[in-house]
Amino acid sequence: GGGEGWGGGEEGMQDPKRAAEMFIESYEKQYQCATNEGGGGGGTGARPRPRFLPLSFQEATRLAAREHKFLVVYLHAPLHEHTPSFLSQTLNTDTLTSFLDDNLLVWGGSIHSADAYHTSQLLDASAFPFLALLACHNPPHLTVLEHMEGLGSGGEGGWEGGLGVEGVLQRLTAAMARQQELLARQEAAVRERAERVRLQEEQNREYQEALEADRRREADLAAERERAREEEERERRREGEAKEEEERKRREAAEMILM
Repeated sequence: GGGEGWGGGEEGMQDPKRAAEMFIESYEKQYQCATNEGGGGGGTGARPRPRFLPLSFQEATRLAAREHKFLVVYLHAPLHEHTPSFLSQTLNTDTLTSFLDDNLLVWGGSIHSADAYHTSQLLDASAFPFLALLACHNPPHLTVLEHMEGLGSGGEGGWEGGLGVEGVLQRLTAAMARQQELLARQEAAVRERAERVRLQEEQNREYQEALEADRRREADLAAERERAREEEERERRREGEAKEEEERKRREAAEMILM
């Protein structure tokens, strides 16, 4: 399996970002691979490799959260007997690297570095090779959607449990679909709650508008009744004044006759 160049004391002492960069450089040199763009140290004819993020694990989770993408984590055990065959038959293949590059962000690290070692503890990795699919929501809140570990060699038939390229792809896509379905249900529930709130507010507004209209009508009716009462009062006064005037004229006429 080899890997003596991995994880010396110097790498363990590096800051996480530099450790990630060293991992990528050493990975390309040891396994003669490069990204699908052809960059890196693989050179012409190099095998493909995932586009590992040259970031600390924490930075990778924040990037995944910002970009609303799933994060695949590969924990590299350089001295493990199954690591070389897993890389050559599964991880460093056109099919898997193309899928990862097109759909996901990928972070990798040697478990001999402090950052990847701490990540292995966080993800409870107990066997290698190790792959995990994470949903990153406002880190440090992470959800492990799928993990595959101890992918022992199964010869030409692929890895134990059928986890060759197709098996890994199937488990990744199934986990992504489950999460997207869950998110769709959660978003639908949020929309439903928002619609209920909107309808309640609309009903409250219509009720308040109806109350206000009733108050205005009642005020208009009261004002109309007051105007009618005042007009009736004026009419009574006019009638009273007219009667008094008529009575005065009768008295004057009677006085003239008596004279």
